[in-house]
Amino acid sequence: GLYNAQKLEGVPDEDVVTYQREDVDQSDADACRYVRVLLVRGRMLGAVLIGDTDLEETFENLIMDGIDLSRFGPELLDPEFDVEDFFD
Repeated sequence: GLYNAQKLEGVPDEDVVTYQREDVDQSDADACRYVRVLLVRGRMLGAVLIGDTDLEETFENLIMDGIDLSRFGPELLDPEFDVEDFFD
């Protein structure tokens, strides 16, 4: 996807939203995770997933399907929110 807002030069800034979450575990480097998503007009156009997030397939489908996610806001990245249950 367009994880770094490539090709969005003509899109107004107010139409572009990014959310990110970083989970750092100093005692276990394998447990560290980073997730960032890029939404344009509520539709996910890109994502960066580092570590074991279990969101890869779900986010890929959300990017390809172009579903309006604006009602979820930053809750999309909340670890307590099972985004997979809504869209898989």
